[in-house]
Amino acid sequence: MEGNIDFYKHAGFDLASKLRIHYHGEQAESEVPYFLAQELIPGYWGGREGTYCPPEGYFVADARPEAFAAYDAGFPHKEKHLAPGQLPQFCQSCGMPLTKDEDCGRNADGSINFDYCRYCFQDGKFLQECTMEEMIDHCAQFVDEVNKMMPEPMTQEQYKDMMRGFFPMLKRWRKADFE
Repeated sequence: MEGNIDFYKHAGFDLASKLRIHYHGEQAESEVPYFLAQELIPGYWGGREGTYCPPEGYFVADARPEAFAAYDAGFPHKEKHLAPGQLPQFCQSCGMPLTKDEDCGRNADGSINFDYCRYCFQDGKFLQECTMEEMIDHCAQFVDEVNKMMPEPMTQEQYKDMMRGFFPMLKRWRKADFE
C-alpha cells in the first residue's frame, strides 16, 4: 500500500522493500519511503521477490451511476472465485488461508462467504461463539500443520503469540474504528 510510514507503522506496516517487494519503475534496491507492506503470517512470503504495478486506471461510478449500470450491463455476470496462484485471503476469524472456494464459509442463502472459512462460518452464522483468546487457544492445536509452511518450526506458545499479534486486525476481532 502507499502511505505514511509514521502513521502505519503502529499497525505493523514497514517498508515493502524489506520484504523484497519493489515499487514499479524503481530500482530493486530502492527504498520507497511511502510504499508499505505487512506480512500477516511471519515467514509466509518466504523470501520471494516481487514488483508492485498499480492498475492503469479505475472506472468511477460516483458521478453518473446510471452510466456505470449501462456499462456493466454489457458484460456477463461474474461470480467471484479463488483462483490457483492468487495470493491467499485469510479467514477473518481464525486466520486460515483461503486458497480455493471449498475453503470458504457459506452465507444463509448458500452463496460463498469469502471472509470466513468453512470451519468458522456456515449458514450465515459463526459455528463457535467464542472470544478472540478462545479462538487462539483452539487454533494453537494446529501448529504442526502451520509449521509445514514455515521456514522454521514454532512452538505452540510462539504460534499463540503470533496470533495475538495479527488476530486483532481480522474483521471478526477488530475493534470498531474510533471507539
